[in-house]
Order: sequence, then C-alpha cells, then structure tokens
Amino acid sequence: MDARVIGTGRADDREIVLGLGAQCFLDLDTETLQHVGEVDVVFDVIGGRILEQSTEVVRPGGTLVTIAMPPQSSPRTGGPSSSSSNQTALSWQTSPSACATAG
Repeated sequence: MDARVIGTGRADDREIVLGLGAQCFLDLDTETLQHVGEVDVVFDVIGGRILEQSTEVVRPGGTLVTIAMPPQSSPRTGGPSSSSSNQTALSWQTSPSACATAG
C-alpha cells in the first residue's frame, strides 16, 4: 500500500520537504490543516497549536504520533452515537525523547 505524504512547514521549507519525498506541501503560515481532509496518521514534531489542529484532521481510528507533547484536546470518536460499541477512539503515542533512550 502506498502512502500519500503531506509535508507541513513554513514557506522556506517547501523545497526541502518536497525534496524529501512529500507529494504535497502545506504552508502553516497561510493554510490550515483542515484543507487536507481526514488523514490516517499524523507525525507531529512541533506541538502546541499545530498539534491541537492535528487532532482535528486524524480520522476516527487513526493515529497521532508526537515527539513534542501530548495533545490537550480529547480524541475524536468514530460516530455520533454515544454508545461505546459504535465508537473508535483516536490513538496517540508519545515517543520518548532522544535523551531518555541514549546511553
């Protein structure tokens, strides 16, 4: 299965990100993450406002991985029903810092 990679950053980063293999680029200064629609996976290295916006675009049942900080907002669920049997939780994983794994 192929992945469609959407790179994000500032305008100065566009060519670098596309050169690394992203199929498209989203300028965080002029575009919003919501324009990409739902995605399966987000890998966040920024945190803060961008991390919070990222929780809104991960599809129900998708994964948000951050190396910056845990998101403050609640994960979205798989449907409008309040029944837990009809909901799929968004999972997120926090990677340990390089300092914690070194040595």
